[in-house]
Amino acid sequence: MKRSESQSNSKKKRDTSGQLKAIKNVMGLLPGQAGEYFDRLECLLKTNAPINVLVYGQVNHGKSSFLNAWIGKEQLFKTADVRTTVEVQKYADKKNDIIWWDTPGLQADVADEKEANDAIKIADIVFLVHECKSGELDTREIEFIDKYTGSIGANKVRLLLTKIDENKDEIETIITRIKSQISKYDIDVFPISSNRFSKGTREDKRVLIERSGFAKIKTE
Repeated sequence: MKRSESQSNSKKKRDTSGQLKAIKNVMGLLPGQAGEYFDRLECLLKTNAPINVLVYGQVNHGKSSFLNAWIGKEQLFKTADVRTTVEVQKYADKKNDIIWWDTPGLQADVADEKEANDAIKIADIVFLVHECKSGELDTREIEFIDKYTGSIGANKVRLLLTKIDENKDEIETIITRIKSQISKYDIDVFPISSNRFSKGTREDKRVLIERSGFAKIKTE
């Protein structure tokens, strides 16, 4: 190894060590659960591992459409009015250093739910996908949020509200009602339109891309 490469690697190790020490000092002032997050962060810093993002939700609520739009490949994840994802699928988004996980969703059987649970454990972010035109969250979605924000999904769950370009007249009212439903859980909400993003990207229309809501997700 060249001397310059060695010095660079040595500096990176010192930087990482300093970051971990500072973060650990701060976490020492936080509740006991903070230790779990430190362990995960330490692993990420030391291995330069990609971010794992899990996408969960009911059939035909826009999970696969969102993934296809984000990655820029139509039908990479199958879309249909019936359940097509029968096992957890993943895709390495090397451009953004993300591994996307597509799950069978809330209609899954016991075996599928166990597989999804295992994926949630290693996920950094969990997007629960709900289409706005369906109105408020249903019982299964609320139960999912309640179950996972208090356990293996703590601080991971985000709510992705899709198809905001449909049912436009009522969309703001629906979003307000949904936020009220989950107010006690303190989770972030991302209203998006995969159609706007795909069309804006395809036709190079910045206005559509800006109105798609994808920029906020990229920041996240």
